[in-house]
Amino acid sequence: MADTSGFHLPDLPMDFMRLVLASLDAVSVAKATAVCREWRSLGMEVWRKRTKQWHFGKSSWTALESEGLHLRLFADRWQIDKAALQALESMASPGKREEALTKLRAFGSDCLDVLLAAAHLFKGGPKDGPHLDQALTAVQAVRTAA
Repeated sequence: MADTSGFHLPDLPMDFMRLVLASLDAVSVAKATAVCREWRSLGMEVWRKRTKQWHFGKSSWTALESEGLHLRLFADRWQIDKAALQALESMASPGKREEALTKLRAFGSDCLDVLLAAAHLFKGGPKDGPHLDQALTAVQAVRTAA
């Protein structure tokens, strides 16, 4: 069996590593930060930048980090994003449209970025038209409720 105690990851430029981590979803960033101290530090930088746009009550990132709650913030946010996208999909069914909009309004501005990202993907793409209209309707409903 080979001795791996002296094994180190190749020295990749830090800017490259930041770009890689920044392109990952929240769950993947969380997993990557468990690899080593260096990746944890880079992952924390990525999370700080992302959370500046998030609304999570009166808590600041520093308070969440010092209390060890920043990982919970990402888990909660991931759940909100997932539920918002499911609600957006269910808007295609006329009978579920109002229920979906009510759910999205309840999430408030915490789901706006995932809805805007969905609208951006639909714009000019193969799912343009009704899908884009649904996404824009959802964004408008959340904005007027806030």
